[in-house]
Amino acid sequence: MDNGCSNWPLDFETKKAYTFKVEASNVHLDHRFHSVGPFKDTATVKINVLDVDEPPVFSKPFYTMEVYEDTPVGTIIGAVTAQDLDIGSSAVRYFIDWKNDMDSYFTIDGMEGTIATNELLDRENTAQYNFSIIASKVSNPLLTSKVNVIINVLDVNEFAPEITVPYESYVCENARPGQVIQVIGAADKDLSPPGQKFSFRLSPEVTTKPNFTIHDFTKKKRQQGL
Repeated sequence: MDNGCSNWPLDFETKKAYTFKVEASNVHLDHRFHSVGPFKDTATVKINVLDVDEPPVFSKPFYTMEVYEDTPVGTIIGAVTAQDLDIGSSAVRYFIDWKNDMDSYFTIDGMEGTIATNELLDRENTAQYNFSIIASKVSNPLLTSKVNVIINVLDVNEFAPEITVPYESYVCENARPGQVIQVIGAADKDLSPPGQKFSFRLSPEVTTKPNFTIHDFTKKKRQQGL
């Protein structure tokens, strides 16, 4: 018996018809009439699956893309793809599902599905964008699908370190050699504090006649594994 059927949903695009045999038989047999039998019959049943117009299907459950923060406006950074699997294969159009002003940082080509930058990005302000793309069938715009797009903004080293203490320090004239008179720190706008690492040294014009020295404690900590 070719039952081809199961508890799975029917899909016209996968299988358009099912054919199987059905057998009917008596549950209780009277042996006195055994020679008259058989007391059963079979029939062939064919079921045709009818097509239903369905929305487009995206090629991925979600999309992840990356872009550098200094990328020029109008640069294509990726694409989404959806397809009409129905017989007839309608064309598909793409739209950004506008939720807030952050979505305006990107545009999508309605026919190609390519995503491009629409404004200059700044990772220090926003490191990740999360929005949805809608795909609709041209033959039936009411049939739509939605997919999530995550765009990670990659850092560009655009800021020099900044000294975080006053540039002017004071020392008594009778200070002992080797006495610490100032601890200098720095900050980098490109990185969050846990990821910031610096090295410190005197400028070349000072090293020719050094009245002061700098001990790079950050280098010592890295050597000690701190």
